[in-house]
Amino acid sequence: MTERPVDGAVALVTGAARGIGAAVVHRLLARGFVVHALDSCAGTSAGTSYPLATRADLDAVVALDPDRVVPVVADVRDLDALS
Repeated sequence: MTERPVDGAVALVTGAARGIGAAVVHRLLARGFVVHALDSCAGTSAGTSYPLATRADLDAVVALDPDRVVPVVADVRDLDALS
């Protein structure tokens, strides 16, 4: 199936700084989306045995296309940070 371009559409990707989230951002850019790339950029977190994404990771994703990737540093569990 061929995907149609969606030039100008806007998408929000959470966990966008690394891994699957960063891959989703890349794919959406290829289709013409403007992407709001959201990540907490916490670096560390109690309860995980691995480091979380950092602001540098998010900046690397933004560098893919600075004109169409909008960085958002926020924790999705904090509703005030999302408004």
